[in-house]
Amino acid sequence: MKHAEKSAFGLALIALLTISAGASLAQSLSKTPIEPGAEKMIDRDVEPGEVQALARLVRLHGYRCDSISGAVEAVFSRGYTVYCNRHSYTYEITGKGGRWTVTVD
Repeated sequence: MKHAEKSAFGLALIALLTISAGASLAQSLSKTPIEPGAEKMIDRDVEPGEVQALARLVRLHGYRCDSISGAVEAVFSRGYTVYCNRHSYTYEITGKGGRWTVTVD
């Protein structure tokens, strides 16, 4: 994605997460710690705010992401791969039909 599109995309993702409601909204919106050394596993095109938004999205979908091990933007589709809890969990986040889906890989 171009930088302007990416910035708009990241802001839209963060806005979506802020609007989303759930029983554990406060916990879902809390900042997720990035694991030591994870900077090497976070795609340089993924902004810090996006990494946090992706972890929140994972939790809002009912999955665990207590710490961030890595995040990579998809090359050929609209989405991301997020690694959580010392690489114990891998999530595929994809944008389809105006909605974001989270699946466990």
